[in-house]
Formats: sequence, structure tokens, C-alpha cells
Amino acid sequence: MSSEEKQYITHVIADGFRRFMGWCPNTRVMQNGPGPMSQAPAGGTLAVPQAGSPGQAGPRDRYQHTQLGTIQIAASIIAIVIIELSMVFFDFYLPSILIIAVLLIALILFGSLTVSVTGAELVVRFGAVGIITKRFHLDSMVAVTQVKNSWYYGWGIRWTPGGPLYNVAGFDAIEVELADGKKFRVGTDEPEELIRAIRSAANLPVSRTLP
Repeated sequence: MSSEEKQYITHVIADGFRRFMGWCPNTRVMQNGPGPMSQAPAGGTLAVPQAGSPGQAGPRDRYQHTQLGTIQIAASIIAIVIIELSMVFFDFYLPSILIIAVLLIALILFGSLTVSVTGAELVVRFGAVGIITKRFHLDSMVAVTQVKNSWYYGWGIRWTPGGPLYNVAGFDAIEVELADGKKFRVGTDEPEELIRAIRSAANLPVSRTLP
């Protein structure tokens, strides 16, 4: 078996494991053609092939990145610890168990945000299981820009003056304009990389997509 075939099999196994787990923090992949993934350098950061010039992106071009809702996770863990202490000292078993269950469900549904760009869609998926998922066709997009969200927009699914916002952490986001004039925002800690991926996959000219 050649080294290229071994690399490809390793990539398929790793990708299958990632899909089974539901999310993988700080993972982004942009792949051109059916070949294996690029090897990671000694520093541990995945080497990502650069997107082609506008209008030349292939149908297999792909981007994926998961951002964790660190504030929600930390707050939920603290709340669960406090509730468990109340169970020990005050015997509030049933109310405490119900509250813990609600917090765990919220973490499963909104604890992370995975953004993917395929050859046809921008996919926004909340949580580890992806029950809440939004899909947007790339061919309906006419522009994408980097924006900053106001602090009072909050996290989760929110309505803003710039349209719906899908966000789990931080204030950085991209704003996408559709052909019908509607807009929406996606929170991300990689706005520039996500903009490049959308521009490449949707064949948008640079002048319409860069801030």
C-alpha cells in the first residue's frame, strides 16, 4: 500500500470519528480534489491549502470550524456545582435534579457552534448533536463582510438590526447579504478564514466580500 493510500485511509477514519463525536474544537479543513489532507507541521496546527482565485473554487472545497460557548459552559458548570452543594446541605433533590437536567440539555443544544462551507451550502449547527441546524445556499449570496456585534445582542439565536444572529461566544461575526436583500450574521472567532471560504465556494468577487 502506497503512502498516499495510507494517508487517505487515515483521513477517512479521522473524519468518521469527528462526525461520530459531533464536534471537534478548533478544526478547520479546506480540501481541493479527492486527495488526502495536508499534514500538520511540527507546531501542531493543520496546514490548510489556500482557496483558489474567485471563480475557480471546485465543488469539493470545504471549511469547517467549531467554536465553544466558553461563558455558557463555565456558568453552567458553576451553577451545577452550587446546585449539587444545595442537594447535600438542604436536601432539595427533585428541584435540583430538574434544574441540572435543564442546564445539561442547554449545553448539549447550545454549547458550541460548528460552521461549515461545502460546495453548495453554508451550514450553521448548534451543539454536539446538531438538532438546531440552519442551511443557506451559496448561490443566493451576493456579499459577505466582517462585522462586530454589540454586547447586548447576546448569544444563541438572536434578532438584530442586521437580521438573525447565530452565535455562541465573542463579538466577531460575518454578515451575509442575500439576493433578495435579506441579511443574517454568524458569530465566529475566524471571520477572515470564513469569509475566504465563502468567497471561494460561492464565486464572489473580492470587492464584494472583503471589508
